[in-house]
Amino acid sequence: MLLRENVLTDTSLMPSLGKKGGEKTQGTVLLVEDEKDLLTLLSYHLQKENFTVLQAENGKVACEIIDEKKPDLILLDILMPEMDGWEACTIIREHQDHLISSIPVIMLTALRDEKDKLKGLQLGADAFINKPYSIKEVLLHCQNFVRSRKKHLSLIHNRTPGNASPQKNIYQLLLHELKNHLTIIGGLGGILTRSNNLPKKESELVATINKSAQYLGMIVNDIRLFNEIEDKSLDIPYNHFDLHEMINDIVEMLRPVAEEKGIKLLFSSDAGQNFIHLNKTALKVVLATILENAVKYCDQGSTITVSCSMDSGNVLIAIADNGPGIHEADQPKIFNKNFRAQSTQQRSPGSGLGLYFAKILTEVMDGTLTVESCLGRGTKFTAAFRQQRS
Repeated sequence: MLLRENVLTDTSLMPSLGKKGGEKTQGTVLLVEDEKDLLTLLSYHLQKENFTVLQAENGKVACEIIDEKKPDLILLDILMPEMDGWEACTIIREHQDHLISSIPVIMLTALRDEKDKLKGLQLGADAFINKPYSIKEVLLHCQNFVRSRKKHLSLIHNRTPGNASPQKNIYQLLLHELKNHLTIIGGLGGILTRSNNLPKKESELVATINKSAQYLGMIVNDIRLFNEIEDKSLDIPYNHFDLHEMINDIVEMLRPVAEEKGIKLLFSSDAGQNFIHLNKTALKVVLATILENAVKYCDQGSTITVSCSMDSGNVLIAIADNGPGIHEADQPKIFNKNFRAQSTQQRSPGSGLGLYFAKILTEVMDGTLTVESCLGRGTKFTAAFRQQRS
C-alpha cells in the first residue's frame, strides 16, 4: 500500500464514523479504490471530516452508485479490475444527465508518466493526486471541490421562477462552463510548461493552450455581455477589427485538435476588405462555437471550410463540413436551449448551450444564423450581418 509514513495505517483502529454530533454533512464523496486497506483509511479520514462516504471497488460498481446517488465528488483510482478509472471517467463525462456528467473527478494514481496525466485531463478529470500522498492534501481537495459543487447545484435547484431572470441563469451557467474549461487548460498548460527542452510539437501545444486561455480570458473580461445575453435589445459596444485576423486566430487555435483527428481545416475569403464593425467578442464566440462543434463531430478525413464575403454592406461567414450531417427533423430545433441532436449525443458529451448562445449573440448584433444540412453529406452554418458603420 502506497502511503506516507506519517499517515495512520493501522485500519483496525478506525471505527466507522458518522456525522459529528448531528452536524450537517459537508457533502457526499464516492471513493473508488480496489485496495481495501486504502479504502478503509480514506473512508475513515473523510468521515472524520464530516463527509458522507460511498465506496466502490471498481469502476463498474462506481457507475451504478453514481446513477443512483449522484455524489458531490468522486475520488477515482485508475488501475482497477473489471473497469478501470479511464473507462469510468469516460462514462461519467459522457452521461446524458448533466448532474452526473458535471460531478468533479479526482484521480488517485501511482502512474507518474506525463502522458497518463494528459490522458486523464483529456477524459475530463478535474485533478490528479499521485500516490503516495498525504491525507491532508486529499481532504483539502475534497473540501474545495465539494464546496464548488454545492454552489453550482444551488444555482440550479434553489431558485424560484421569480428569484432569477433567464439572463442571470445563463450568466451563472456560462461562468460554470468557463471555469471547467479554464481548469482543463490550466492543467494541460502547467504540465507542459514544467517540461524541460520541449520538442517542437509540444511547444506548439503550449502555444495553443495559451491562445485558448487568452480567448477565455477575453470572454471573462467582457462578461457583462453574457450576463444580459437574452436581452435582444441590449446595446452592446461595437469594435472596428480585422475579420480575417480573427478567423485565422480561431482556425489556428483549433487546428491541433483537428489534425489529431485527421480533419483538414481551410479558410478562404473573397471579401474586398478585411475590417468590419461589429462586437468582436460576440462574433468570436459565435464562430469558435460553430467551428469547435464541427471539429468535435466530424469523422477522420473530413474537411471543414471557413469562408467569408462582403456584398453591398452585408457580411457573410460560412462554416461548412462534409461530416455526418444533422437529421432533417432535428434541424428546426438545433438552436433551442439544451437541445442536442440524436447523432451528436452518441458522439460526444455536451450541454446543448453552445449553438443557443451563438444564435442569441448573432441576433443581438442584428444578424441571422442559419443551418443547412443533409444527413451523411455535411452541414453548413451561415452567419449574416448588416455592416455597421463606425
